[in-house]
Amino acid sequence: MVRLNAELFAHLFATARLVSFARPLGGGEVVALSEELWEIDDPLPRFATGAFNFDQWWDADTQPTHRIFVDAKQFDHWLANLKPLGPLTKHQVEAIIDPQVRAARSASIQASTNKIDQGMLEDHESGPVPDPPGVGPALMTLKEVCDLTRRKSSTIYSDMNKGIFPEAVKLGSSSRWLKAEVLAYIAEQAGKRSKD
Repeated sequence: MVRLNAELFAHLFATARLVSFARPLGGGEVVALSEELWEIDDPLPRFATGAFNFDQWWDADTQPTHRIFVDAKQFDHWLANLKPLGPLTKHQVEAIIDPQVRAARSASIQASTNKIDQGMLEDHESGPVPDPPGVGPALMTLKEVCDLTRRKSSTIYSDMNKGIFPEAVKLGSSSRWLKAEVLAYIAEQAGKRSKD
């Protein structure tokens, strides 16, 4: 959750939706941080310490020189205008309540993504072919999901509504599933079977 929050706020600062400021650790003049200073690979170290090195802003390993903060009124305004998340699915609640479940799903998604990237997945006649690197996440149609899982579309939608199957991404009037999430779901089910 801390990493997700760090990534969210780094994105907000990099797109100037929230303005961030810095003050030297020993006190001194407050300066606004420009958006470029938030174009970093891993924002977590900054958020873990609330500080960074102003001169070597890209390097998380350097000694911090400045404390980071935001305007409280601007932050409150942004927070007040957030849309509610809505009800959580059973799948999401399990991941929040049990960190081990969340970690297992994350590891399964990463393992599935690595297999796609390495082209190690079998090329089924009815299944999708992995996308070349750099194209973006592989998306699957309902037919491809049914073929891969060997389940009916009604079962897919029923389990999705129950919150136990990955949610679809809406693209206009079409639904697509992230291939990595579907493969992670399959790996998670296989893991449960091996524990039984």
